[in-house]
Amino acid sequence: MGRTLYAVDNGGERVLKIRLSPDYLEGRIESATTSERFHTPTTLSKAPGNRLLVSNAEFFDASEAGPPYFVTSIPRP
Repeated sequence: MGRTLYAVDNGGERVLKIRLSPDYLEGRIESATTSERFHTPTTLSKAPGNRLLVSNAEFFDASEAGPPYFVTSIPRP
């Protein structure tokens, strides 16, 4: 089992790569990835080919046409 955790900081519109301690009780942020394609990111999932899929919600912008969310693919940090 790995000790890397990926998490979404949706207020900061970024994806965090967190290195967990051996006992999994603490973590240290190793990197913070931003993208102009993020728009209120809410969750993420690992994808094939060393990528992450990040879902973005449009909670606050009803003026945009289309579904209330979209998915962005980024290289895994």
